[in-house]
Amino acid sequence: MKRLRKKELNINGVLFNIYTEDVEEVEKYFSNFIITCNEKVTATYNIYFDSDKDILLSLISNFDKSKSVVLPTFKNQIHYKNGNKFLIDTEEYMCIKTNDKNYKIFGTVKGLSWVVRELLIREMEDKGYFYMHGTGIEVFDKGILLLGNSGSGKTTFMTKLSELDTKEKFISNDRVFVKNRMMHYYPLPIIYAMGTARANRNLDEYFRRTQALEKRRGKDYTTCGDGAKCDVPLKDIPRIFPNIENVDKSKIDLIVFPRITDRERFEYLSSEDAIRRLSETNFTPNDSENERKEWLRYRTVPIEEIERKKKEFHQELISHIPIIEVEYTRDTSSSYLEKVLKKTL
Repeated sequence: MKRLRKKELNINGVLFNIYTEDVEEVEKYFSNFIITCNEKVTATYNIYFDSDKDILLSLISNFDKSKSVVLPTFKNQIHYKNGNKFLIDTEEYMCIKTNDKNYKIFGTVKGLSWVVRELLIREMEDKGYFYMHGTGIEVFDKGILLLGNSGSGKTTFMTKLSELDTKEKFISNDRVFVKNRMMHYYPLPIIYAMGTARANRNLDEYFRRTQALEKRRGKDYTTCGDGAKCDVPLKDIPRIFPNIENVDKSKIDLIVFPRITDRERFEYLSSEDAIRRLSETNFTPNDSENERKEWLRYRTVPIEEIERKKKEFHQELISHIPIIEVEYTRDTSSSYLEKVLKKTL
């Protein structure tokens, strides 16, 4: 009989009890992007996790795809649903759902992390949070929410701010939960383009010293193109940038839509433009980048109510928080962005 141990993960007040033999492996993987959180627990999930490949292969061999429902989900992926069992198309993991609070995961720790994230999104949305395409930071003791579509320049903008001679706080990258003019982190590593890394002294030293690109993507940092990308664990950010610390939440004092162009300028957005841009980057209830379906846990709040609250939420943001668009070039100095932020703050 397997000897199970429990690993607890408190993410924004959602507690995940993970029962597994592989507790060291789970701890090591999740420590890369789970920020210490002391939020009061408002929901609890129990997950049994087993990385035994023989068990996974046995489950897959007995899984009849021909009698399954096909569920589009993440980019370039589908899931098959057969009764209470869910199988990713890459056959990396299988999820068996007992009920909305109890699950069994067979496969990789990465597969486990996707299930945890998906359950977290649904739980936070039901609690009134909005899942936004953004990056959260604190500069000059002010919370700044960077919003924009993929490739708009959020991560590059954040990296340029890291060059400032000031203490900063990092909340989340690329995805962030927002409620009541507060932003809360979402557990994802930061993905850097190598062009951005080479342009920053701290990141350049990190990739040369750790050989992270070689280890994680099998590419040579010194010869790869600027568009090559690599993930960096959240726990490494304070090690890369000594002036930055990780925090799990922050107020919002300014919203910025960054855009890399061939010029430098900024402008305050009109209410109409701000509403449109906020709607584009608010992925509740639908994530436009990943075709997520509610295959793990259905919402308890009706879509109609979520849409109504979403409009109220956007109106609250434009009524109380300055919203600007900042155009900048890849050669723009951090001092220019500092002037823009200080002026608007």
